[in-house]
Amino acid sequence: MDTIVEVKNLTKKYFFTSPTVLKNVSLDVVEGEFLCFVGPSGCGKSTLIRLISGLEKPTSGQVYYKKKIVKGINPEISMVFQSFALLPWLTIKENVEFGAKMSGGIDWAEQHWVRGSLFTVGLNKVSDMYPRELSGGMRQRVGIARALVRDPKVLILDEPFSQLDLITAGELRSEALEIWQSRNLTVIMVSHLIEEAVQLADRIVIMDAGEIKKIVSMNLRRPRHKGGKEFLEVVGEIEKIMGLKDEDQ
Repeated sequence: MDTIVEVKNLTKKYFFTSPTVLKNVSLDVVEGEFLCFVGPSGCGKSTLIRLISGLEKPTSGQVYYKKKIVKGINPEISMVFQSFALLPWLTIKENVEFGAKMSGGIDWAEQHWVRGSLFTVGLNKVSDMYPRELSGGMRQRVGIARALVRDPKVLILDEPFSQLDLITAGELRSEALEIWQSRNLTVIMVSHLIEEAVQLADRIVIMDAGEIKKIVSMNLRRPRHKGGKEFLEVVGEIEKIMGLKDEDQ
């Protein structure tokens, strides 16, 4: 498969006197893969995906999308946020339409992508409801539908399940895998859970203090069961790399 996103020598500082958030980070993202970033809070995971999406500019280095320098928001890259980020005065359908308006052409989107995206996440029958009337899981489905309405090639997920209960989060992980496979997407995800990353990812990028510590390739067949021996071995390996487990354990 071809490389779709290239990160080259990326450094990010927000202020001249502030600490460096990212330090000379380089990474290739392969088209069609499910890539997951893990690491402690403040290690630069969310900053890196915001740079990839074009929401922020690097201090130095470059992000490339299909060999072209990213200079702003890319209509082929969509993001799902941790906090749902819905507009409470708009209905579910209108929130999804808002995502279409950001890329232009609401008439076309209304005919096809809005309805299709709502159907994909199972919200087509509640499209006239408001965010306050929905559960946390349903609100995040709206966020996913809004991201999909732009028909992206790359879907970025910023800890999308962290505010959900265990059962709902598990359901949405399975749905995320189905969407990734059925739409032939490239998915880049940030997670604070090692088990979540092992369940979902093709490769796991372990970060620490603004740098990539190691990249672990997943050789586990899908579907992956959390209680399995091989699954737990991979989790243990990543815990050791992150310093969460002694080497002799």
